[in-house]
Amino acid sequence: IDPRTGKPSPSPDVQRELNQNGPLP
Repeated sequence: IDPRTGKPSPSPDVQRELNQNGPLP
């Protein structure tokens, strides 16, 4: 689970995309 979004992180790719887009509101 991604501590920043509170949602499950299905793959490392998603984590990378979130890092590039910055923290979600």
